Amino acid sequence: MNKSEERVFGSCFGSISHILYYMSDQRLKQLGITHQQGRLLGLIYDNIKAHHVISRHYLEESMDLRGPTVTSLLNCLEEKGYVIRTISKEDRRAMELIITPKGEQLVSDIREVFNSMEEKLLQGMTKEEILTLRTLLFKVYDNLLKS
Repeated sequence: MNKSEERVFGSCFGSISHILYYMSDQRLKQLGITHQQGRLLGLIYDNIKAHHVISRHYLEESMDLRGPTVTSLLNCLEEKGYVIRTISKEDRRAMELIITPKGEQLVSDIREVFNSMEEKLLQGMTKEEILTLRTLLFKVYDNLLKS
């Protein structure tokens, strides 16, 4: 493969990423939440449902964000009434997060946004094409992690 073909892939991935981010951001704004707030709320929800202990450090690592950013996102989610933060009874240095019913509804709405985006992304593809795309994207992802 020559250099110009490689640039086409990079440009294509960049354009797709930009379009997906922009479209999801517009839909999430209608729900009154940012992309990062939505990701964090979904992460918290999934971990609570799985009965995992959630630490700020875990959220930082999972979201690939710094502590103050995670704290700011948590503050916004708490101010909007989506989560409640309390001090752990077992370890006073740790926090416990509770998703409110309003937060659970928002998670459902967010998942609906991302599911509809995925449907749009895969529109017109056969099941076989979707499986091939998934396999290839996982290979691309693995290649990037090896770098």
